[in-house]
Amino acid sequence: MKKDIGAHIISKLDLQDIDKILADKLSGSELNTVLLDVFNRRV
Repeated sequence: MKKDIGAHIISKLDLQDIDKILADKLSGSELNTVLLDVFNRRV
């Protein structure tokens, strides 16, 4: 179910491989930095 929701959001944003890029090409600390930046922008 969660995978379906994620796929829907990714296709809605037209970011076809963003989940694979974030998961496979970034280190854990790089991913955390990106996510923290996103959360900071939303507040």
